[in-house]
Amino acid sequence: MNLKAISVVFIAGVTMLANAQTADKPIGVGARVGAFFPTDKTTQNVGNTWLDLGIDFDVKKLTPSASLSLSLDYGYRESYRSLPLLLNYKVKRGSIYLLGGVGINFNKIPQTDGSTSGKTNFAYDLGIGYDVSTNGGAPIFIEGRFFGNKQSELNGFGAFIGIRL
Repeated sequence: MNLKAISVVFIAGVTMLANAQTADKPIGVGARVGAFFPTDKTTQNVGNTWLDLGIDFDVKKLTPSASLSLSLDYGYRESYRSLPLLLNYKVKRGSIYLLGGVGINFNKIPQTDGSTSGKTNFAYDLGIGYDVSTNGGAPIFIEGRFFGNKQSELNGFGAFIGIRL
């Protein structure tokens, strides 16, 4: 399945979930699509921009402005794969929010002999987001994140647009 087909299927699925959701019963899920920009020269040679799909699940509301969420992203380009699973702490002030998380990343990195190495490494993220508008109770948001990984080839910045359900 190519990049455009995956993006269309992802966006269609999120749209169907948004249409099924009612404004008075949020389900605590955020879905986003965007671009990942690696900071490592090796992975930049493969491509400066990768597709990144992500989803967040609300785990616990700590205070009216702070919460915990579980996030899963999938970023890839050619034979490189990054799948960080992170527990995030998010603080919200009005329409702006900050987040930071830690967890693990399931990596696939091509080797010089033509094989692919799969590892599970420590990972983290730091981000900022803005709720742009509300569409029937489901905020549309934009977000920027830095994804860090013990495997430096998979470090980089992500820029996203998404919807909360």
